[in-house]
Amino acid sequence: MRGHYVLLAVIVYAATFACGGDPAQPTATPVPTLLETTESPRISFPPGTPDTSNRHMNEARDSHRAVLLSDGRLLVVGGIGRFQSILASDQDDFEATASVELYDPETDTWTSLADTLRPRAGHSATLLEGDRVIVIGGTGNNRILNSAEIHDPVLGTWSPAGQLAQNREQHTATLLPDGRVLVVGGLGINSNSLATVEAYDPATNAWSVARSMAQARSAHTATLLPDGRLLVVGGHDGRVTIRLAEIYDPATDEWSSVAGMMIPRANHVATVLTDGSVLVTGGNENTTSTEIYDPAADTWEPSAPNEAVRFDHTATMLTDGIVLAVGSRPTEDSVMATAEMFDLESGTWTPAGGLDHARGGQSATLLANGMILVAGGSDRNGPLDSVELYDPATGRWESISQARGEWADVVETAQPRAGHTATRLTDGRVVIAGGRGSSEADDFLDSAEIYDPSANRWSNTGSLNQARDSHIAVLMDNGTVLVAGGRSASSPDRSEATASAEVYDPSSGTWTTAGAMTTARWDHTATVLWDGRLLVTGGTANGEAISSAEVFDPASGTWSVTGEMGTGRAAHSAILLGSGKVIVAGGGTRSVELYDPSSGEWSTVAELNSGALETEATLLGDGRPFILSVSSTPDSPPAAELYDAESDSWDLVANLAYDRKRTTVTLLENDSVLIVGGSAATLSVLYEPVESKWFSAGKLRVARVEHAATVLENGTVLVVGGVGRDGKVLSSVELYKPEQP
Repeated sequence: MRGHYVLLAVIVYAATFACGGDPAQPTATPVPTLLETTESPRISFPPGTPDTSNRHMNEARDSHRAVLLSDGRLLVVGGIGRFQSILASDQDDFEATASVELYDPETDTWTSLADTLRPRAGHSATLLEGDRVIVIGGTGNNRILNSAEIHDPVLGTWSPAGQLAQNREQHTATLLPDGRVLVVGGLGINSNSLATVEAYDPATNAWSVARSMAQARSAHTATLLPDGRLLVVGGHDGRVTIRLAEIYDPATDEWSSVAGMMIPRANHVATVLTDGSVLVTGGNENTTSTEIYDPAADTWEPSAPNEAVRFDHTATMLTDGIVLAVGSRPTEDSVMATAEMFDLESGTWTPAGGLDHARGGQSATLLANGMILVAGGSDRNGPLDSVELYDPATGRWESISQARGEWADVVETAQPRAGHTATRLTDGRVVIAGGRGSSEADDFLDSAEIYDPSANRWSNTGSLNQARDSHIAVLMDNGTVLVAGGRSASSPDRSEATASAEVYDPSSGTWTTAGAMTTARWDHTATVLWDGRLLVTGGTANGEAISSAEVFDPASGTWSVTGEMGTGRAAHSAILLGSGKVIVAGGGTRSVELYDPSSGEWSTVAELNSGALETEATLLGDGRPFILSVSSTPDSPPAAELYDAESDSWDLVANLAYDRKRTTVTLLENDSVLIVGGSAATLSVLYEPVESKWFSAGKLRVARVEHAATVLENGTVLVVGGVGRDGKVLSSVELYKPEQP
């Protein structure tokens, strides 16, 4: 509802080894069909498959592999997992797993996919063209493997990808510029470190033997340099940890020895920095030292030491070139929860907060939204299923183990609808009006329904005089509801703006035609002023955002033109401030304007920090406007900002982890802000202004956009209708119950 009360939104590594190759490959298992999309294929949720939020994977795992797909989702494959022993004693609690799951940042959910053909740990996983992922070698079923398999995202299947010449695990696999995957070293059968190298060609689905390294090694790093060569550093040679380094040239299939590290390292991490040098951290239980390799000079130089010993950790470059090192497992009985950041410009490490859960052997992935997702690993009790997010914008870790509040299903509406309004009446009931009844562009509704919270029942009420969607509905001081504008089938092109208005009388359940607005519009705002008049701004007409504004006087039932905004806006937001003025923001622009009802004039104030294709807002209890904006730049995440009138400035509260187009933003009675749905998201989030923190508000049963959300008298939030992931208009209704103090 775009009105006075609710506004539609813009928010241990372990393995036993055996000789020989893999037995015959099992047959591939299909996964469910795909949703139709113009983007990269997205696998639908399998029936009966766990679908979790609260940032926990479906299976605990360590030494797994995580691959970021082109659509921003994360594929997690294999690792050391837990299993239930048949006997209570003398049984190992851990084994390699074949399980695979997919993390979707948009919905903050984990979905189990088809298992790999073989359980694997200590394997590699490499992204190929078309979002295919090749998984190579590793340990499974008490043997080191020589098999490989490929995941096809369209078919949802795993299929064999040939066999390596040698069984291997703890190797590296690097995608070369020519499209081949180079597999280097590792542990072979009988736990011998390998110097051999093999190459997989996706174009021919064939393996070939490449030239061997001079030095056998496992638990090393392989880093692709900016010039296309491959730097291989450190590892175990089967007897001791080594510091030797070599560079492979794919053009000549030649290895050349280069300067070795200053100290031996294995299970370390190598990260290419913005200047082309390589930072090496950890990998030695006795030191916190780090070092940097300069490929042009072939030299190693000491760098600032880590704050803690790093072993089996991660080191991931952020979008600004800062390197984030996370976790550590220096001994079997010791794990760490610390994190720190390296700045190349200053050459220093600084603390980056602490994880909620100490871990080593985890994965850490830079997501498309700039956040780092840390998943799994082990603590002293074994593999973990917990997941944590690091937000560079705030410098905070977010680990959600329990949602604040809960969701419950409510009886459905008689009519599916989206783009409708929902208004709480003075007696506590809720009237929903208009909207669209299907995916047809001009299937506008004139029907209305009433929800009675005390009886949990919907009933039909009088119909609108004109079918419409994307209109405004406002509760007036006399208890009636004014509906104005929107798109209507009665418009000349059957989907353009209307200027008509009408009033709903709850006592009679009837609608009466009111005076029409001076300008037809939809996707506009409506704000009740202190004197009871109604300010309507902007919207869309004739396919363009408009700048006009007008005022409705309920005493005379007439509309009058008022000052025009400086820019056209649609899908923007408007908030009544404590001063009695109205602040208007977004709608395709970063600009912000202030309306003075006493003069009917507009003035400009500070711009938003982020681009604002859509914005929605609410006024916090302390008088600050809260704005959620969806950027006009597709790759930019939604941003939440607070306005300080004294300094005329906007404070960027946070960037949300996923898109939130056509969501709802609702102020709760405890002054928290609830953000629900949008861009087919199921996860709801909660902003606590007192703590200045974000929390999970739990998951909707049904993902939805273009829904309506209304606070009921008891403080719960009624969420009605919208459009689901399959594009169908919904009749489902859900109720959010906030966490009690």
